[in-house]
Amino acid sequence: MLSFKKISFLFVLYKKKNKNMHQKELLFVFFYFLFIYCKNNIGFSEPTFIYDGYPLNVPEENTKLYVSIIPYKNFIELSHDYTSLFEYLSKKINKKISYLPVDEYYKIYFLLETKKIQIAMIDPYFFLKKKLDKTYKIIIKPIYKDIPYNSSLIVARNDNPIKILDTNLIEKYSISLDNLESFFGYILLMKYLENSNSNINKFNKIFLSSNFENTVQSVLSGNTDIGCIDLITYNKYKNKGIGLKVIYQSESYEHFPIVIDSQLDSDLQKALIQAFLEINIKNQKELLLKIDENLIGFTSTDINEYKNYLE
Repeated sequence: MLSFKKISFLFVLYKKKNKNMHQKELLFVFFYFLFIYCKNNIGFSEPTFIYDGYPLNVPEENTKLYVSIIPYKNFIELSHDYTSLFEYLSKKINKKISYLPVDEYYKIYFLLETKKIQIAMIDPYFFLKKKLDKTYKIIIKPIYKDIPYNSSLIVARNDNPIKILDTNLIEKYSISLDNLESFFGYILLMKYLENSNSNINKFNKIFLSSNFENTVQSVLSGNTDIGCIDLITYNKYKNKGIGLKVIYQSESYEHFPIVIDSQLDSDLQKALIQAFLEINIKNQKELLLKIDENLIGFTSTDINEYKNYLE
């Protein structure tokens, strides 16, 4: 950034090199350098938006709460899908809630570790592994119609001859994975292969898609033979286009939970929990369907329901 001292020096230097200039011309040049200084030092601040740059400078406003969501789909879509929920919660607790989008899984853990956000929907595996439960509380989980639990699936297109995930033949397959820090999109598959005396590097080709929906697109378009996604995403896309079939399914786990900063005022914590619990398909149908067609509400939970993520 250019300081006023540097600007003044440049002007004097320019004046010495152009001794024959008229006073009006020099005045014009002076104001030009002054304009550059103002532009570099008094301009508008950049908006808060997480994509590539860290560290993130979140405005310190006591009147706001900041929330983020693990990017299980494109973060712009998440912003659209969850806007109504955040607006509803804001009204219920009488406090503005601002969404901070992240495009990579690791970034949400950074926001939690540095206390940049007070509310988040998280993937519990690295949340627990990084011991973030010491500063944040697991409080709420979503309820999905006919999907009581989530799990990791390996899927293929319906017209693909592959019937099961044969670990002795995986070198023939190309695979699309969600993210290297995704429990359902990578971690569970890696553990399964290791227990089967195999490993993920034996696949013919590995494509990192960054989220579940990109993985689905990769499989349905034929760019990869198979893909690793969660049960929620499979139910959404299993009948789209040529359709998907399951060739491997892991054991079941609780759905991704909502966590809140443990240091939030106790009354505010209670108000947030109550606001979530009051959401149901009868009184907030549009809000729920906007997030997922099978979402019917939220219920209370705690860390005890998620300890098996580390087993």
